[in-house]
Amino acid sequence: MALKEAVKEYIYLINLLKGLDIKNSKLYYLFTDNQPAIDLAKNLKHHAKSKHIDIQYHYIREKVLEGLINLNYTTSEEQLADILTKSLNLNTFNTILQYLGLKNI
Repeated sequence: MALKEAVKEYIYLINLLKGLDIKNSKLYYLFTDNQPAIDLAKNLKHHAKSKHIDIQYHYIREKVLEGLINLNYTTSEEQLADILTKSLNLNTFNTILQYLGLKNI
């Protein structure tokens, strides 16, 4: 669900830039720590285990196939958004703070 929302926001921003006549042909990368979501988006084969997924969730696959976005895996320890969304142990918290250029606690 979160990956789908991130892709929707990405597409919105790309369309906004096009509306402002700002040409940008770069392919951007979206990082997630959800390996099954990446596999489902990149794999054309419809697995029996994915039958329960609603049509709207295939939106990510559609955008990957169109070449608008590239999904990449990142470990949970390197997922910068986790500092705002999850309770983290002190080591992971300090690592993310360093990635963000902030001081450790």
